[in-house]
Amino acid sequence: MNLHTHTRFCDGKSSIKEIHEAAIKLNWQFLGYSSHAPLPFDCKWAVNNKNVQQYCDEINELKQNQKDILLFNGWEIDYLNGIGFPALKSEIINKADYFICSLHFLKSPQKKQGYIEIDGTLIDFIRCLSGFENDIEKMISAYFSDLHKMLPLTVPGTKIIGHIDKFLLNANKMPTFQNKKETFSNKLLEWLEQSLIENVIIEVNTRCIYKYQWQEPYPGIAALKYMSEKKIPCILSSDAHHYNELNLGFDHVYAICKELDINLNFINQQLPEIIKNNRKGANSNK
Repeated sequence: MNLHTHTRFCDGKSSIKEIHEAAIKLNWQFLGYSSHAPLPFDCKWAVNNKNVQQYCDEINELKQNQKDILLFNGWEIDYLNGIGFPALKSEIINKADYFICSLHFLKSPQKKQGYIEIDGTLIDFIRCLSGFENDIEKMISAYFSDLHKMLPLTVPGTKIIGHIDKFLLNANKMPTFQNKKETFSNKLLEWLEQSLIENVIIEVNTRCIYKYQWQEPYPGIAALKYMSEKKIPCILSSDAHHYNELNLGFDHVYAICKELDINLNFINQQLPEIIKNNRKGANSNK
């Protein structure tokens, strides 16, 4: 199964139907769609507000007209410092089965810069860094401050935290980051410790393995060992942007876990019941 998939409604390359057909060929029992929810500013990779209803309608229609696989309608929603999850202001989005909560933007200390994407282009990352006076440690602190603020926020359904250390995608390219890796790793473990008291699921994301040829997923091995030790609930997903990416990198993660004796608390097979119960709870709180 995979709950982190992107369609043509955002920056994905495949249709809802194409992803569905690929999952059937993999003999999967269930599948989730999680296109990027709209943001309160222009963003080329998020679903346009005017297409939100169509996205949901297409998934729901497919749910009703096929019996091959259990389908879930989800969203990847962004946390923005000072705003929270802006996508949840939409009544339509609130009805989703689950939410992948991610941090793609930091709010620059420089007012003119606003929110800047940190895991897109290296140029944007450097521009964001300039807002922190080119002090990578200040930027790391801001990143984890936002992750800590995001963690306790409630959503009307199952909450999954997406690619918690994707900051590394661009940070690893910066010479100034190299002697701050231990700082970053320690802060990540502190964040994981806090996650234990919240009702969240941590994503183990393989996109960096098959797209960027990394040897570790998001999060990396140190975090995986901690998650194994603490039995933190997690799911394996590929962050697929094309139907042929649905299970890429999965075997690599399994091999890492076997080699290093990491026993992750993957709850993938429990997810249908978890999603159903959380959605029922959200409806009863209205």
